[in-house]
Amino acid sequence: MGSWDDGLAAAPTDEFSRRHPPSLPDSSPPSAMLRSSRSRSAPRQNTLSTIPEELLERILALCIDTPEPASSSYVSGPSGAHRTAPLLVCKRFLRIATPLIYHTLTLRSPRQTHRLCHTLTANPLLGSFARKLVVQSADVHDVSYHILALCRGIEELDISLVDGGVGNAEADEAHIRRFSKALARLDRIRSLTLRKPASTYLTHDRPRLLLEALADAVKFWRNLEVLTFAFRLSSTPSTDLLVSSLSRAPRLHTVRAVMPTVLNACFITLSTNPALRNIELITDETPSGVIFGTGNGLFLKEARKHERLWTCIRRGTPTVRARANTYSTSPSPPASSSSGQQIKPTQSMGSLAPSSYNYSHNRSAYGHPPAAPSSGKGRCPPPPPPESASAQYAAAYYYTSSGGHQGYYQAYPASSSSSGYAREAGYRASSSTVSAGGRRGTR
Repeated sequence: MGSWDDGLAAAPTDEFSRRHPPSLPDSSPPSAMLRSSRSRSAPRQNTLSTIPEELLERILALCIDTPEPASSSYVSGPSGAHRTAPLLVCKRFLRIATPLIYHTLTLRSPRQTHRLCHTLTANPLLGSFARKLVVQSADVHDVSYHILALCRGIEELDISLVDGGVGNAEADEAHIRRFSKALARLDRIRSLTLRKPASTYLTHDRPRLLLEALADAVKFWRNLEVLTFAFRLSSTPSTDLLVSSLSRAPRLHTVRAVMPTVLNACFITLSTNPALRNIELITDETPSGVIFGTGNGLFLKEARKHERLWTCIRRGTPTVRARANTYSTSPSPPASSSSGQQIKPTQSMGSLAPSSYNYSHNRSAYGHPPAAPSSGKGRCPPPPPPESASAQYAAAYYYTSSGGHQGYYQAYPASSSSSGYAREAGYRASSSTVSAGGRRGTR
């Protein structure tokens, strides 16, 4: 048994042990290990909140349809409910898609224009998202200048020259003048597109006033780079004013226009702009599609006389050409074949023929009298001759007889039943057309 002193000595020790128990080694894993094991066991779920907003913006841009510019104000674009549907998904979609909705503003009718003006006036922040303005109606100029004052960041302008019919001429002129002043304040315009329906003439009052207003506004657009005429441009007093202002645009490098039937002064004036590099000839149906192989030689013939204009056309429309200078030949048949070899010349094939070849001698060799020279305008020079007069397959060629008549001859091989002399395959008594193998072509 322990003494009383031993009990006094042990008591504090037991009390200390009771108050401060010994620490045991911690066997539970740390929180980092728990998270790593949980991540390895269950894959992370990708939700809409994990997609970057830059990708969402591009996806929503494909979902929001922009109304296509129409040549008439009676053609309506996509419904508003269809375009604004992505904005109703969530607040994040609303914040990302709102600038996309107001990127392109289309003025189709007076009622829709008034409602848009009311919306932009109530929330001026929406006007800062606008980058393109499309004007499709002639009855919106009384409100459109308010919209232009709220949308100072517009870079593209698409205007339809529509005649609104009979109206107050003085009021229309006043509205268009205010519209012109608002256009002059837009210092970021880079692209201008002008459209015109077939029923509207440039000499009508509203198109004329609008062209004159644009002529005044273009003088203040120092960043204009691309101009598009989606109709056949003709020379009128109002278009001459506009073209004169465009010829002094410091950064205008590309002009797209529908190729007219004949050359007018507008194209010549535009080509005097030292900054202009390309003139693209487009079609009526697809204003953004370039012509491939046009056949309007009258315009091109006159344009070739102006070096600066022709250089811009060739640079902007490299596929355009006045006439082809090629001809095609079919493959040569074997020596035992009884069918004759034929060369199919094109309209301008005669420019490839050497002038020193004696075709009268060639006709005499096959039993035909030599053709008298003709001075008619319908004369078509012959194609290149065969390598030798004794060739098995002589080339088909054109000849011109007295009186301006033109015909087509083909040489058959010596082994054929024709005994090697040329037969007349087709003959047309005409000074402007030729017949080749039953095919008629106009020179």
